[in-house]
Amino acid sequence: MVIKYNDEYENKTIQDIPAFMRIKAVKFDQEFYASGSTVAEENSIMKELKILYLGNLRQLQGGTILQDHVQPTRIFGLESLLLNEALPNTFQACELSRVMSLRKRVFLEILETYAHDATIVMNNVRMDRDLGFLERLTGSDFGLRLEEDDRIKSSLLNNAIFSGKFAKVTSLVQSGVSVNCVDYSKRSPLHVAASVGNFEITKFLIENGADVNKKDSSGSTPLSEALRNEHDRVFEVLLRQVAYLGEDANGEYLCQIILENDVALLRGVLKQNINPNSRNKAGQTPLHIAASVGRYEAAKLLIAYGADHNLKDSSGLLPIEEAAHGQHEAILLMLSGKLLY
Repeated sequence: MVIKYNDEYENKTIQDIPAFMRIKAVKFDQEFYASGSTVAEENSIMKELKILYLGNLRQLQGGTILQDHVQPTRIFGLESLLLNEALPNTFQACELSRVMSLRKRVFLEILETYAHDATIVMNNVRMDRDLGFLERLTGSDFGLRLEEDDRIKSSLLNNAIFSGKFAKVTSLVQSGVSVNCVDYSKRSPLHVAASVGNFEITKFLIENGADVNKKDSSGSTPLSEALRNEHDRVFEVLLRQVAYLGEDANGEYLCQIILENDVALLRGVLKQNINPNSRNKAGQTPLHIAASVGRYEAAKLLIAYGADHNLKDSSGLLPIEEAAHGQHEAILLMLSGKLLY
């Protein structure tokens, strides 16, 4: 028997019909069940994907009817099939019903072949599920191979990090979850590790290629998370990674902090002996940037940590000239005072 995907299903039952039916005819075995006969029994483990094609089923648990009308095109027992877990309910025919069956091996081969469609199927299965179910699904034998949604992976990894489950973190990463995946707020695993101050997990993530400069949807980096939550050891190990990027990258980093007007982060960085005279790609020092955009507190802090007001940028301009051009009088007066010494 061959079922072909029907366009009319798109709007009303796409949640229940495997998306791969849209692109190829899939051969199913057909089974007929008389009224009152059991299609799938509670506590059994599904070995086939089953779809009600014609007829009507009822859903029972312990003999009690949970749902009296399971309509055609409904898949049932998919969780049992995917997770190899006992079926929680019994499905019984209310009338003569026609059920299409697809062997588990064939179904999984199709999912592995059509990655995009596998993602849709897996998203439908995950819908409105709790974290425990998601962990079992993603951690199943084939779940990690089929899982293409980085946000779900990140949620699982971030939850493990937040709970301090180092073994779970290493297991997820070793299974292929990216250390740079992001959740719905674009928070990476390193953001979470930095915010909770877990030094061991922070080091593990860095050693496995985590991006220390990644920003979440609010613009925060792991470094700013560690500083904000006063996790000094984590802050220091993250800052060392920034320093390893080299002098040019340090200049870019300091200039960016000033543009974002994050004085607390700037103070924390300067305390770690990052050169305050590092230049960005345009040849400007952080003091040039502070003077040009009017960041008085940042300029004051830079000078306190040894910023040289006599350095010129690639255009031959001094910081005081940048302040004058931008009409930033407070910075202009401060730099003029420095020049008097």
